Amino acid sequence: MVYTLRFALTFLPILLSFALVGQDSSTPICDCLARLEQELDSKKIKDHPCLQRIIGQVKDPVLLIDDLDNVDSSLVYSHCKSRPLTFGEVALIIMERIEHIPYATALGIQNCTHAHCEDNSNLIEYFFSYWDDYTYDYLFDEYRNYLQSVRRQEFIEYWKNRDR
Repeated sequence: MVYTLRFALTFLPILLSFALVGQDSSTPICDCLARLEQELDSKKIKDHPCLQRIIGQVKDPVLLIDDLDNVDSSLVYSHCKSRPLTFGEVALIIMERIEHIPYATALGIQNCTHAHCEDNSNLIEYFFSYWDDYTYDYLFDEYRNYLQSVRRQEFIEYWKNRDR
């Protein structure tokens, strides 16, 4: 009995810390994607109710930045990549829907139409094939840097003034 109690008191905090780590890492995007019961075409991200709610409620993509690191495969299928997208890739598409990414300024790449990814309104997804030549870590770091930069604030102000 004493050994059982000592064992429980020794390992209970460790077990609880693992359980809490899983809870703390849950994000709205992860929660939505975890609830998918069948494959979702990436072209329909903007139409999915749960993901639509995130796009409508989150006003600053910085709030979703931690999702970029999630390389777990999701049930969101990309015809551009011919494979399921990672949670991080889906996060980037959602972040792009919240606030347009000026590709040349933020990522150092030029936006142009790619024939391999036709009829897809997720503009950032056009570049996923291009990024195979680079590491996602580098591009996600570039995007993180852009989100924290003065250039982003200037871009936001430019679009605010332009909309008037």
